[in-house]
Amino acid sequence: MYHIERTDDLSGLMAESAAWDDLSGGVPLRESAWLGNWWAVYGRGLEAYVVTVRDRDAALCGLLPLYRLKTAREGRTLSAMGDGTTCTDHFSLLARERDSQAIAAAVGQWLARASRDARDGWDLIDIDGIVGGDRTAAAMTAALCGEGATSHASSRMSTWIKDTSDDWEAHLARLSKTHRRKTRQHRKRLEAGREFSLRIAASKEEVRTDLNQLMDLHQRRWTSVGEPGSFATLESRQFLHSTAQALFDRGQLQLASIVVDGETAGSELRIIGRDRMMYCYCTGMDPAFADLEPGRLLNIQGLVYAYEQQLRGIDCLRGDEPYKARLLAEPRPLIRLRIVAPSLLPRLRHAAWLTQFELKQFLRRRTGRSVVQTLSLA
Repeated sequence: MYHIERTDDLSGLMAESAAWDDLSGGVPLRESAWLGNWWAVYGRGLEAYVVTVRDRDAALCGLLPLYRLKTAREGRTLSAMGDGTTCTDHFSLLARERDSQAIAAAVGQWLARASRDARDGWDLIDIDGIVGGDRTAAAMTAALCGEGATSHASSRMSTWIKDTSDDWEAHLARLSKTHRRKTRQHRKRLEAGREFSLRIAASKEEVRTDLNQLMDLHQRRWTSVGEPGSFATLESRQFLHSTAQALFDRGQLQLASIVVDGETAGSELRIIGRDRMMYCYCTGMDPAFADLEPGRLLNIQGLVYAYEQQLRGIDCLRGDEPYKARLLAEPRPLIRLRIVAPSLLPRLRHAAWLTQFELKQFLRRRTGRSVVQTLSLA
């Protein structure tokens, strides 16, 4: 029914970007603009390992965008394109909903057989960024395990999704009295525009300038607490610039800034998916304007926009910051999935990894830290 093979020619697949995007479910972090740009920046020295599924007419109907890297510790490891500091959520096997379970089962069986192949072999699949409840990823994992593979799923944090399918007044009604009053006050401040102005980047030049300011503000916050930040490298900045420009050309980018006397107090990069969801990818705030609460203002402005445009919801993406709960967003576990090939050496390596994992869990409990949640992908 399906023809499945592995390709390392990502440039060839880019010629089928429209078909690729049709399989993404409208999630922009799965589309060719996002993952293709990631590969162009981060793929140097890596081997693409993209599993393609085609129907009887040779039309692309399934896609699993991975890369392969060999290490002494883990052997031949397949990882998700988009991983690392890019923090790509919602990674999955791409297929149309009506075909997803059958294609997931077929790909899982193919991967299990391919693990022993001289050309396509692998020892470990290590994917971070699957969102809890992903039935396609669960079906692929079940098929792999049915062929003798071993899986381990864990979660350190959540992705947070705010449903906006009701209306603004219904949202306000769910807030506490104090929070409701503050939210209304902040919206009035936004509409009055006397203390500050709201700028939405409207040209490629504004996107470039505002994005540089956002990344600088983001870095300033993290370096102040001794962390490297998401944009510490030239590659991370290059990726976001090239991807933002591609999204702007598609009409999917919203780069919002709060401006005070010509100074940017806070910025947020949002992506409007074809699935009618708003994805809030990154923010930056200037501590000098903390009294203005630019973060809260941007949250409310984004909420108002989502309701006015009748979007399905807002995805705040990974991280368990308190403001997400204040927006009435609901958490879903963000999953790291490890699948071990059905061979002796990979199983021995996994046993050593699992021993180390459990030791770390023990130490977390002894020191009062939160343990990593282990769960079933289903």
